[in-house]
This record gives sequence, structure tokens and C-alpha cells, in this order.
Amino acid sequence: MRNDKRAPFARSRYGLRQVFARIRWALREYAVLVRRDYSVSLFLLDLVYFFTYLFISPFALARKERGKNNVYGETPYTILSQIGRVTGLSPKTRYLELGSGRGKGVFFMRIRFDSWATGVEWVAPFVHRAQGIQRLFSLHKIDFRYGDLHRTSFEGVDVVYVYSTCFTDEELEALARQTSGLQKGAYIITVSVPLYPLSASLTLEKRFLARFPWGKTEVYIQKKR
Repeated sequence: MRNDKRAPFARSRYGLRQVFARIRWALREYAVLVRRDYSVSLFLLDLVYFFTYLFISPFALARKERGKNNVYGETPYTILSQIGRVTGLSPKTRYLELGSGRGKGVFFMRIRFDSWATGVEWVAPFVHRAQGIQRLFSLHKIDFRYGDLHRTSFEGVDVVYVYSTCFTDEELEALARQTSGLQKGAYIITVSVPLYPLSASLTLEKRFLARFPWGKTEVYIQKKR
């Protein structure tokens, strides 16, 4: 059951082929965004993030804070948009991202769907900078917390997203146990590997093939019975 593929975000060096592949991927992603989800607010957000991390690599920052084995990656807006639509995110729902990294995905869900949005991250500089950007934009209904995703409460949350591609079997089992705290009808979304085989209280609502910068993998949308 376990998918042991490791996301290439862990690699620090890219050849020219990989660089051009990422550029093509980015152009394709933004072409989709402009037609469906992109807005002035998101453009300004991306601009602020560009200058915030202009002189420091988030990959290097994550490794400096949490060791060389810490894997960093971000979920594209297009994938988050699909998750938001399938799960019915709205101004009345609460979204939680475990391992939210720099926080761009949390901002996207807040801006795109006007939902309450929370990000939990254990790399402190990511949290502090996201909080600063939140204050810059004066955004409400959004929260960034420093903490361990495996000790995070799911109480009152409608949609939980976790980039689980590089999780160990033990981490997946711990996450499956955490879902006991989900309310009935809430969703939990995982990447590359499903949780529902590990928890009898989860059902698979939908799965789709998603394109990340490093390649394609399955995204699993699971619902609490």
C-alpha cells in the first residue's frame, strides 16, 4: 500500500533539462489560473512572496531549521483550487493545512474561497514571515501556527490537507489515528498515498491525477463517516 517514491523537492541541484521543464510547468499552470482562479489579490501576494524570499531559498531555510533530511515543497494553486471546489469550501467552512510551508496555499484558500484558513508549520521562519504578510494585507479569517502537525487538533475543521508524499508508514498511521478527531462529513486530503485503508471511519470520495513541479501523482479526497 505504501508509496515509497520520494518527491524530488529533496534534491538541491537541477540540470538545464529540469530547469526548462519547471519553466514550462509554471507557464502552463498560470495559463490555467488566469482563466479560472487568478486575481489581483493573488498577483500581489505572489509579488510579496517573490521579494520576501528573493535572497534566501526556502529549501535552504527548511534544511537549516530542521536538518538536511527535511523535505520542502509547495502545492500548486491549480490543485488546491480543485480540492476547494470538490470539498465545497466556502465562507462558512474551515480549512486546515498541515505542514503549510511558506503559507502560500493557506493564503490561496482564504482569498479564492473566502474560507477560514489555518496553516500549521514546524519551520519557525516560514510561520513568522507568513504572519508578517498577513498583517501587510490586513487579512482576517486566516491563522498561521508554529507546531507539530501530529499534535494538531482537528476540532471544528471541515477540510484538512496534508502533503503526505514523503511520510513514513509510522507517520501515516499516526495521521490516520488523528482523523478520529474529525467531525462527521469533514474531509481529509492526502497526496500520493491514501489514508482510508488505515481508518475504518474514512471513505474515498474522489481521487485525481495531479501535476506537481516534480511530476504526476494521485490526490485522495477522503471523508469522515
